[in-house]
This record gives sequence, structure tokens and C-alpha cells, in this order.
Amino acid sequence: MDPLLAVCQNPVFVSSCLKDWDKFGKKNFLVKCRDGGLQLSLKLLLDLFVRLLSGDGKVDMLTKLLPEIIKNFRDDPSFESKLLDILWFLDTAIYEVQSEAVRDRYFRLLHLCKTHVNPALLMERLSEDTLENMSIIQSKQQFQTRYVRTKTRLFFKQQKFNLLREENEGYAKLITELAQTTGPMEAVMTQVRSLIGYFDLDPNRVLDLILDACEFRENMSQQFLKLIRLYNPDKHDLTHILGHKFHFTQEPDIVTPPSLYKVAALLVSEGFVNLDVLYSHLYPSDTEIQTARTRLLSSAKAYRPLAPSSMAFASSTAINSSLNNILVNDASRSEPGLLGNVITNPGLSFGVNHEPSSHNIVLNGVWASSGPPRNLDDSSPSEDNHLSVADNAVLSEMVEDKDLDITVTALYENNQKLELCSTLLRMGDWINAQAILDRFPGYWATGHHQLCRSMCELLHYLIEPLYAKVCPLPVCLQRYRHRPSFKTFCSGTPSSIRLAPVKDFTQLARTVLPVAAYLGPNMSTDVVLLVKFCRLGYAYISDPNTRTGTIEVVYQGFFNLLDEVLLPSLNLVDANCCLAEEIWQLMRFMPYDHRYRLYGQWRHISAQNEPRIIRKNAQMLVRAKAIMKRLSKENVKPMGRQLGTLSHSNPGLLFDHVLNTVQLYTNLVGPVVEALKYVSSLGYDVLTFCIIEALIADETKLEDLQLSQSLQALSAFTGLLCKKYQFDLSGLLQYVLNQLKVGKSYDLQILREILHRMSGIDISEDMTDEQLQSMSGGELLLQEGGYYAQIRNTRKNATRLKDALIEHNMIMPFIFLMAQQRDAVLFLDDPDRHVKLAGRLYDQCQGTLVQFITFLGLQLTREEMQTQCLPIERMMGEFHVPADTAFCLYRSLFEQRVSRMLETKERADSNRAGDQSKSSTKALFAAISQQLCGEIAAAIRPLYPSRVWDELGTNFFVTFWTLHSSDLVVPEAAYQRQVLQLREQMQQIETAPNGWTSAKKKREIERLQGLVDKLAVEQTERHEHVARVRAWLLAERDSWFQTRLATKTDTITQFLQLCIYPRVCFTAADAIYAAQFMHVLHQLKTSRFSTLICLDRIFNDITLPTSMCTEDEAHRYGRFLCAVLELVMRWHSSEELFNSECGQFPGFVTVFRKGSDANTKADQLQFENYRHVVHKWHYRITKATVACLESGSYVQIRNALIILTRILPQYPRILQFGSAVERRVLKLKEEEKDRRPDLKALAFSYAGLLLPRKAKWVSEEEFHYKENKPLRCGSVSGLSTASGAHSSSVATRVPTGSERGHHPARSVLNHQANVSGPPTENQPSVNYDSSSSAVRRPVAAPSFMPAVKSSSSVNDPRSRTHSACVVNAPIAVSEASSRSVTSGPQQTVTVNGPTHSNSPSNKQRSVQRSDVSAPSHSSDYTGGTVDELQGSKRRRMEASSGNNLVSGSTNVVSSPSNSSAQKVSSPIRFLSCINVVE
Repeated sequence: MDPLLAVCQNPVFVSSCLKDWDKFGKKNFLVKCRDGGLQLSLKLLLDLFVRLLSGDGKVDMLTKLLPEIIKNFRDDPSFESKLLDILWFLDTAIYEVQSEAVRDRYFRLLHLCKTHVNPALLMERLSEDTLENMSIIQSKQQFQTRYVRTKTRLFFKQQKFNLLREENEGYAKLITELAQTTGPMEAVMTQVRSLIGYFDLDPNRVLDLILDACEFRENMSQQFLKLIRLYNPDKHDLTHILGHKFHFTQEPDIVTPPSLYKVAALLVSEGFVNLDVLYSHLYPSDTEIQTARTRLLSSAKAYRPLAPSSMAFASSTAINSSLNNILVNDASRSEPGLLGNVITNPGLSFGVNHEPSSHNIVLNGVWASSGPPRNLDDSSPSEDNHLSVADNAVLSEMVEDKDLDITVTALYENNQKLELCSTLLRMGDWINAQAILDRFPGYWATGHHQLCRSMCELLHYLIEPLYAKVCPLPVCLQRYRHRPSFKTFCSGTPSSIRLAPVKDFTQLARTVLPVAAYLGPNMSTDVVLLVKFCRLGYAYISDPNTRTGTIEVVYQGFFNLLDEVLLPSLNLVDANCCLAEEIWQLMRFMPYDHRYRLYGQWRHISAQNEPRIIRKNAQMLVRAKAIMKRLSKENVKPMGRQLGTLSHSNPGLLFDHVLNTVQLYTNLVGPVVEALKYVSSLGYDVLTFCIIEALIADETKLEDLQLSQSLQALSAFTGLLCKKYQFDLSGLLQYVLNQLKVGKSYDLQILREILHRMSGIDISEDMTDEQLQSMSGGELLLQEGGYYAQIRNTRKNATRLKDALIEHNMIMPFIFLMAQQRDAVLFLDDPDRHVKLAGRLYDQCQGTLVQFITFLGLQLTREEMQTQCLPIERMMGEFHVPADTAFCLYRSLFEQRVSRMLETKERADSNRAGDQSKSSTKALFAAISQQLCGEIAAAIRPLYPSRVWDELGTNFFVTFWTLHSSDLVVPEAAYQRQVLQLREQMQQIETAPNGWTSAKKKREIERLQGLVDKLAVEQTERHEHVARVRAWLLAERDSWFQTRLATKTDTITQFLQLCIYPRVCFTAADAIYAAQFMHVLHQLKTSRFSTLICLDRIFNDITLPTSMCTEDEAHRYGRFLCAVLELVMRWHSSEELFNSECGQFPGFVTVFRKGSDANTKADQLQFENYRHVVHKWHYRITKATVACLESGSYVQIRNALIILTRILPQYPRILQFGSAVERRVLKLKEEEKDRRPDLKALAFSYAGLLLPRKAKWVSEEEFHYKENKPLRCGSVSGLSTASGAHSSSVATRVPTGSERGHHPARSVLNHQANVSGPPTENQPSVNYDSSSSAVRRPVAAPSFMPAVKSSSSVNDPRSRTHSACVVNAPIAVSEASSRSVTSGPQQTVTVNGPTHSNSPSNKQRSVQRSDVSAPSHSSDYTGGTVDELQGSKRRRMEASSGNNLVSGSTNVVSSPSNSSAQKVSSPIRFLSCINVVE
């Protein structure tokens, strides 16, 4: 009863009446009914009935109530019917109630009402069960039987007419009237009604005849529609009558006439027929269609085409599909005007107004054979059907007939649903056609040829006004241009549903593009329509006024059109390069990320759901495999043409296979790149997307210690591709940048190859010394003799790369991310990564960074450099770029600023005072340089703690970092060598019979002579520039190192830590520059700069720098040591040369202290003492390298061999030291023979290079003067002089990663300071003054160090505590070397700096350190200080230890170290970290 109670509208009133029904309830109820009228009375009665049925009152009270209510409304005839409606409602609802009591009350209520209503109405309204219970009918079964019989007799039993007389005559007259009428339809309707009435005609048969007349009299279709409207049939009946007409033509051999589709389309458009009901009458059913499509899709996925028997599959069909070949060759000659029709009439080629005959089948927009075109009006249904069968089968799929499923393709034959939809489209009724198309899956419906052609015609018609306005043809072709029209059907279609042609892009996006989306890949049958849409899109997107940066409706419409229609259609068009270029013209104005999204969906989504595309892709893949199997260097051109042919239609699938092949067979990189010359612009853009996908999919690069083969192959392929062909680089560059953002540096190899191939710049550690010399010259010498030899041939490519970087603002992000990732490789990346891989990644980041900055310096103009580069203080402070990287980028900008200011001031001064002398120019250059350096120094001063500037000075720091090698020296030898080569070339041209003409020889000789002259001029200019720089340095020299707050040792420490070591490890050219700058400081006689201390700090112990270098840094560090050794050995070679270049220079000022003599007089270091010091340095190098070779650590052994190879021209020079190194290398060759092949190769290489140099080795006596005097026993471990050889053990402990983690750079220097050299009896030992042994003050890392987070440690008090700690290298000695014999007094020479009472070092106690043992009569020059906190501990350690190297001994005690076979954490950088707080 709850549902019944819910319909009560006045439950409160009725309930109150029922409570006191006998007193006043009945009276109130009747009054309410009388006053409320009929509607309210009925509502109250319904509420009362429901309450009574629910048991709130007695049903018998209705006996008196109903007569009074009926009396009130006896004048209203509708009261009885509405009362019965209430009873019918209760009768319907009561069967859902399960209560028997309620049912009994209901039947009692009906008995009371039965006496007041008509029984016939009760039988009409109530159910059979209720009637039987009320005894109105005797039996329910009998009643149903009689009802069925009566209905059959009324509606289904045919009347017996006299067909020979009245009926035949009536229908004959009706047919005559309908077939001959030409007058108004009102009169015809009058006649039809008369005939129906007189001859008793069936109205439905009459309506059927009217439809037949409308079908056959097409010219009067609108009049017959008016007649049907006057006839006013029931919509449901008319739909079924029309549906039965379609049923008669659904037999297999019967074709539905087109006229029936036209009538049905007219009736649907006018609203006479219900489309949903009519759709159920049409063939085939939706279930059959879905099953057929599923089978078709499965068949396509299982399709495996046969490989071509030969490569001659690029037939004329593929060539003729070009837009250019739509112009039929013979048409213009055979028939006048036909050429214009072929050009401008899309119907001629694709069925707009013409249709090819049975001999002219259109396959993918290409004529299969020649023949005269026929007019559409002349085409017969049989011809239409023949064309439909040919095209609908597979829509020109190039497969064998046995691969086709006939039962699937047959669904296109006599498909009434698709034919009706096609007719609706030809009438312009898109709304109803869309309702039919939405019922089909995918693009199966538009695969029907007639439907596809109708939709294409509709689209031609809709876009015509806009296309004519924005894409006009040349005047000469305007008269031949076909303009489609829809006069046939559109005139009769209601304007409310007919689509109108569009005149602007907004209407195009809202009206036309959604229609085109239904075609999908089937638009490939109309290439002209594809081109029209491409040109419309190009006209809109290429307009700068439309590119507002926001995605609006028109742009989104063209984007969807490309995604759903244009690109998938390209798959089904055979080798149409013109169409591919038209699509590219549309897409090239889109952002690369939008294009790549389209390519991804085209490649992975569109190809998965369309059977025809799946089959086409299978054929494409087979052909691509066949081409790649046959491709070689000898057949690049023909195979390249085949690749180009395939790439025009489906570049994504093709290039995926090409890239997979290139990754497997790296020798195909060159031929494949050469073969891609025939690819379209769209193909190149898709190829870049495929390269990015291949890089993302390559997981081997994350596992291999070397760069994976696939990554190297892809990198080489990409570099050559970018060099040879022009396409958009932004996608590739942004991919590498995004990889850096997420901390992945593997793909920097791509950027490195692109830079190398497009600009000719390559950063390699295999450069010769001649190339490095050429790098110190001018730009012309760089091009001719340096490793920039390819720059002159890459101007255009380099400019293109530069423009891509500038356009997308990638310059500074690349620099910031590469600089940060370089340190992140060591400090933030996977700690379990193998140290070898970590080193390679670090070197890759470093090399690519330098390569990128070099490229910018060569390509960016002054204005571009100013615009793109940030101020150096922002780079170092805000973005935490290290000084080496920041100044490397800023160096070229500094030169440009100096040059511009110099030109401006010279021009201004020359206008006032005429020509100036060279001296005034030098002074002006020095003043400008000092001004700019001062500005930079003031900007970066807050970035470092004040302690750094107290010890080093900001101006000196900036000067060091803003100069490079070409500012200090002029490579005379390089210029001479290059001029000599050019002259030899000229001589060869004159003498060699090479077949050149005299004119060509003359031109080539003139070119070479011009280069010689230019080199001479450039050499002169470089001399002038170097002289200016020397004048600047000379003027600024007196301001360097003048602080009294630091000693010489502190200054040298900061100089090595912040200047020398970072720059040495940056590039090979910077390593040479660091050595040259030290020499320049010496030549300038810079006060308070001790050359001797600096050199001793460098050579005293190279173990830690060797252990901490990566492979490339080891090469650079070796070059630096070789350059410094060359200078040292040059002074060592001649006393006269030493006296002239060092004798009176402040860099070699020392203080001699002999025994207890406290003489503090400063004096110059003598030549023989200098030779002793050089001998000690050679000993130190020997000790460090042997320790590394014996350590067992992969990194130490590798770096030691690299450094030994680099310094081979200068070391070894002493027989004993060289023999010791040789024995260790020979032993290493045997040990690493089957363990680590790369170490074995390095050892073999070094041994081979060392062998021819052994003849030049000298003994110690020849190298320096030795006195053979007995040694006294003491704390110094000595050697037996009888044997003439040294027997000792070399032991050094390499600090662990945790020890190096505190102060990497300072630790190296302090470690060198705390390991003394071998003492010599009766020979002076060179030491620092006592003031240098003070406790170190902390030097916090600058705020720009992102890897070590030093910005937080600058003000951290813990940093000052830990910065005083030094890393000591305690020396373990064998028992044989623990014996020592000493005799005679010990002499010590101390290099002393000026002492000051306010110096902090004077407050600390000097610590005299005992010397460790060394070969007898060798000098000891200590190169460091001892911290007071560590002094006593070190003295105890050194008193019981010694360092001896015995050339004849093989018993070497090596320090414990980690094996290189295991994975260790990345080494802490000594060059990029200053003080790392624990």
C-alpha cells in the first residue's frame, strides 16, 4: 500500500474526515467536493478510496456518498469516464499488493461503484481477472478467445471485394491520376479522396501507390511530398509501409533501386518517417555488421604478405599517385579543355560530378586505366554497382584475392543502411546521416565507396567559398576551376537541417571539420580534398595573427583533423610525396610537442583499430625489411629511392625498423643516412620523433659500463642526420634537456654528436701537441691547424643549431643542468654505480659542457651573447654554477666587451688627438681590462668567504679566470708549421701532374697564398694582443698578493685550490694555460709569489690527484704535469739559462738555515741546489706512481698509466727511477693479462713507448751532484752507499672516501705539505719558514657549489673546526728499510716569507719535522706546513718511519686500497670542492 499512499494529495483532510465521518466528516467532504469542482472532487475520491483500501474506514460508507457526488456532476459527461480512470488506476496497482484483506476491500468497492457506472465501460477499463471476480464476465479464458477472434476479423480478415469491377477500376483511376497529374496537389488530393470513398480503397494501399509515384516521378518529388502532407498519414504507419518496400529488395540477387533511397531520404528529412523505426527494416542488421568488422579486424591482424620477389615494386602506380601526375599526360593534347577539368574538377578524379566507367576504377586516387570520363547522370545502377564492388572490397589494398574474406566484404553490397546514409548526405541532410553513422563501429561505414564519395562531395561543397577566398588559384587556372554545387537535392531539403557552405574559419571548425572526422582514413580516396584541407589549415595556422599562444576552437579542429583524418589517410595513399609536403606545410607551424603527440597517436593508436591500415602496415614492413637487407654502400641511390617511396605514406613504421637495424648493425649508419636523401620534410620530422622513442626504449644504456652500442649507433646516426639534412632540432634538444632535468646524463651523447657534426667542434683527449699549440693562436690558425678544421664547412648547420637553441631559450638551461649534473653524478646519483661508469658519465658531462660553451663562443654575436647569457654573479650565486664553467662561458663575453670599449675609446681619442701610439693603446687596454675585472670582482666577492680573498685577492682571481692561452703566448711554431704546409701544397700543385687546368691551378695557388698572407697578418695581430695583455698584467702585478693577513704558503694553497687544479681538470687547453700562467707569474717577478713553493706543492705528492681523477681528467692532469716538467727541466738543463730566468727572480728567493745557525738573510736558490730539488721531485713522482701501480685499484692504476704516458717526454730521466717504474709496469702486464683488458692495453702501450727512451736515461750522478759521505745513525733512514743502488719500500696510504669527504681540495694540498722529501747529508734542505706551520683557518666552500651544499657551511661553526684537520699519509716501512746511518750535521734551507707581528701564524709554535729517508745525497725540499693540532702526532709517526725507493728491490709495501673489481662509491672531487663540512 505504500505506493498507493504516495499518490495521495490531501491525506490530512481525508484522514480528518474519516475520524468523525458520521458527525461532520461526510458533510465537510461533500462541501469540499462541491466547492472544489470536478478535478478536486476526483482527487479527493482517489484519496478516499486509497484510505478505505488501507483500512482507515469502512467501504460501505460509499453507499450513500457516491450517489450524492454523482448527483453534483450529473451534467458533466466526462465525470463517469474519469471515475473509471480512477478505478483502472487502482486495478492496476492492486495486483502489486500481496494482502488479501486489501483485495477484498477493493472488490467490495468495485461492487458499490458498479451500480453507478456503465458496465460496458467497466469491461473496457478493468482487467480480465477483475471482471471475472465481479461476475461481469463468466470466464476469463472465453473472453480472451472471443477478443482475439474479433480482432482478427476486424483487422486481418480481407474483405471480399469484386476485384473484376469496382476495385480494379478504382486503383486504375488512382494510378492514372497520380501518373499524369501536373496541377495543384489540393485538387489531386480531392480526387484521391473521392476514389477512396467511391471504390472503398484501402488507405494504406493508396499511400503505397503515392510513394511509388513519388519514386518514379523524381522531378515532382516536392509536389508529391505536399500530397503526402495533405494525405496526413499516420507517421508510424507510413514508416512501416516504407520499410516493407525495402524488405522486398533484400534478397541476394536483388538490388535496391536508388529511387527508393531518394524517396526514403526525402521522407526522413521532411519528418514524415521515423528514422529509428525505418532503420530496423533495413539490411543488414547491426549484429551482422559488428561480427563482420570483428572478422575483418582479425583477418587483418593475421595477414602476412609475401616478401617481394624483386625490388621493382615501386611501380608506376606509386609514381602516378603524385599530385603532379593527376594531370593526365595525353588529356591536354587529345581533348581541348580536358586538362582544366583534370586539374580543377575533383569529381573527375574522385567522383564529385563524374564517375569512371567500368574500365576506369579509382584506386586510392589513382586511375587504374585510361578512358573517357562519363557524366553522373549517364551512369547506370549496374555500373555503379560494379564500381562499388571493386572499390569496397579492400579500397585498393594491394593484396591477393585469396587473402580477402568474401563474406566480410559482401556486407558493402546492397547495404541499405549505408546507401540511405549516402543519399541523405547527397541531399545535405547531415543530421539524419550522422544519426545513422553513429551506429557503426570505427570508420567501417565510410569505407563504403558510395557513402565515402557522397561525404567527400558534401565537404567539397561546404568548404568551397572559404577555399576560394583564402587559397586562390593563379589567374590562368581560374577559368578551369570546378566549383561543386548541390542543385539536384539540396533545393528540396529543409533549410533547418541542410548544411550551408562556410565563409570563415570559425564556421569551418564548428560545422565542417566534425563532418570530415567521420571519414577518417577513408578520405584517402579523394586526394584533392585532402590537399584542400591542408591548404586551409596552412592558411590559418601560418597567419601570425592567429597564433596567440592559446589553443582555440579552430586550432583544435585542425589538430583533430590531422589526428583522425589526414595522417591516417596518408597511410592508404601510395607514395604521394606532394601530399606529404602539403601536410607538412600545415604541421610545421605547430609546436614540436603537438606534432610529436600527433605522431605518437598516428603510430600507436590509429594503426591498431583499422583493418585496412593494419594490412597496409604489414605490406610496408615486409618491403622495408627487404630494402634494409639489400642496402649497402654500392646501392645507396636505388635503395634510397625505395626508402623514400615508402616513407611518403607511413614514415613512422618504416623508421622504427630502420633505427632497429642501425642499432644492430652500426656499419650501416653511413649508408642509411645517405639513403635518406629522398625523404620528405614530414618524414624527417617523424624520424626525429622515432629517434626519441628509440632513445627512451633503450634500457641497455643504464646497465653497461661502456656507452651501449645502441646509444652510440643512435648518436652517430643522429649527428650525421642533423649535419646532412635540414629539419627541426627543437624536439631532440628538448628531450636531452628534459633528461638532464630528471638527473639522467646518458643521452648527452646525442647532444655531443649533434654539436660535433653540425659545428665541427669536438672535445677529445687525443689531441696532439701541435693541435694544442694551434689552439693558442687566432681563429684562422684554429681552422687550419687545430681541431676546428671542419668549422669552415659547417657554417650553415651551426647557424641552424644556434637558432634552434635561441628560439626555445635552451642555452642557459643546458649550461646550468650540465654543470649541476656533472657534480650530481658523483654526489647525488646511485651510490652503488660502478666507479668506472661514474667516471665516464662525469667525463661525458664535462666534455659536452665544454663543447657546448665553445660552440656558443664561436657562433653567438656580441648582441646574442649579451641577450642570452646571464651576469656571472647570477650564474655563480643564484644558479650555483662553478667558477670554471661560469668563467668559461663569460670569457668570450669579456673579450667582446673589452674589444668594444677599446674600439669606442680609440675612436673617440683619435678624433681628438689623431693616431695614437702602441704604448698608449696598451695603457688603454690595461685600463679597460682592469675596470671590467674590478666590476666582476666586486660582483663575485660576496660569493666567497673573506678568508679566500685575504689569501688570494679578487682581482687576481678574476684575472686568472678571464684569460686563456692565446692571451699569454703566440704559437710561433704552429704558425710556421702551418705556413710550411701551405707552401708545400702550393709546390705540389705546381709540380704534380694532377690533370688540373692552368686556370684552376692558379686559383688554388692564389687561395693558398691568401691563407699564408692572412696567417702572417693574424700572427702580427696576436703579437700585439699578447703584448697588450702583458702590459695589463704588468700594470696589475703590484696589486696582487699584497695582503698581510696571509703567508706565501696560504696564498699558494688558495691559488692551487681555487685556480690551478679546477682549471687543469677542465680542458686540455686549460691545463696548458695553467702551466703557462704560472710561468708568466714568474716572468713578471710577482712579489710574494714563490715559484719554488708552488712547484714543490705540485710535485710533492701526486698520489691523491691521481687517485681522484676521472679518465679524461687524468689526461689533462698529465698534460699539465708535462708542461710544468718541461719548464722545470728546461731550467735544469743549463746553469746559464737558470741564472738568466730564475737567478734574480723573487720566485726563487730562499732563506738558508744551516744547523743551529739562525741566519734569516734571504738569498737566491743556487743552480746545484735547484738540481737537488728537481731530483727530489722526480723521486716524489716515482714514489707516487709506483704506489698507485701497486695499489690494485682500477682507478689508481689506470690514471697512473695515463699520467705516465702523458709526461713521458719529460719523465723518467733518471735510470734508477725509470727502471723502478718499468719493472712495475711489466709486472702489471702479467697481472692484468686475464683480469682487466683495458689496464693491460694501457700497460702494453706505455711499455712500448718507454722502451725507445731508455737510451736517454742518465744516472743520478749525472742528473745532480752527489757527495759520497758516510751517513750518521739517527732518525733518518738511509741507504747503503756501497751498492750504488737504493733499496727501499714505497708505502703510502690512499685516503678512504670518508677521509676525502671532509676537505678534498685542501686535503690534497695539506697531504702534500706533510710528506717530506728524501733528506741529503751535507746537502741543504729547503723548507718553508716557521710561520707557515700555523693552524689553518677555515676556508668554506662558496655558495655556488650545488653538489656539496657549501652555501650552508659558510657560516656553520663546525666548518671552522673541521677545516683545521689535515689528511696525513702515514708511511709503513719494511724491516730492511728501517735501518738508517747518519753522519755529519744536517743542513736545512727554508724558503721564508716576510714575518709580521700581527700574522696569526706567529702566535703558533713552529714545528720542526723530521725528514723521511730517501736515496743518499739527494736534496730535500719540503713543500708544505704542519698544523699545530697534528704536529706532535706526525712527528712521532715520522720518527719511526721512512721513505726509500731502491731501484733494485721488488719488495714493495703497498697501501691497502679497494679492489677495482667491486663497485665503489664515486670519488670525491678534489678540484670542485673547497671545504666539505662533515
